[in-house]
Amino acid sequence: MAYESSINYLIRRLLTTTEYLSNKFNPAEYPSGRYIEEVRRFLKEYTHIPRNKTEKLLILLLDCLREKFKEPSATTKRNLIRRARDTGQRCYICGCSLDFEQENLYNSAIIEHVWPRSLGGASDNTNLRVSCKRCSEIKSNYIDVADFHYEEICLSSDKNSVHFFNSLEWEYRIAILMKNSFSCVICGKEPAYEGELEFCRQETEDSWHFLNVDTYCSQHARE
Repeated sequence: MAYESSINYLIRRLLTTTEYLSNKFNPAEYPSGRYIEEVRRFLKEYTHIPRNKTEKLLILLLDCLREKFKEPSATTKRNLIRRARDTGQRCYICGCSLDFEQENLYNSAIIEHVWPRSLGGASDNTNLRVSCKRCSEIKSNYIDVADFHYEEICLSSDKNSVHFFNSLEWEYRIAILMKNSFSCVICGKEPAYEGELEFCRQETEDSWHFLNVDTYCSQHARE
């Protein structure tokens, strides 16, 4: 996962630099294509990206920058919420029941970008899910599990301890769920339709640490 973390860092660096150059060479003050030329120059002079990939990457970065400032349409949000409510969907991340009426509860229904909008995630049905407010705020702008401090997820208590679920902080839970693409590691059932998944160890003689914990539906839970 150290490799994935480096990839995430590179993605953020490229997107942030693109936005920085867009602000620095604002089309309102400079010729309209100036900032694009500056991004192209940055890719050629300050990265080791193959020259034959530069133009494709440039187009992708410009598209991502445009998407960052797009909001989901009111119709899209309304339809997603209505569909989730009518079909009894739960939070796609943790599986808790959603409150569709109030806005400031931990389980208030929120339109969530799977790939973060701040990193160019699309604001359409291909990239939008319904989550609870708590999960959306904790997931924030994380791309995947490599963005979490997974090395900190090491618990000294056991599942039968009164301290266990306090030790398994919500951020830890989201990291483990994200590791398994928010689904049961055995059958692929999702929290949105299955409800809350259970956290179980692969090796029960080992402690509760990130690489030893997976998520399971009620049918496949191991302990």
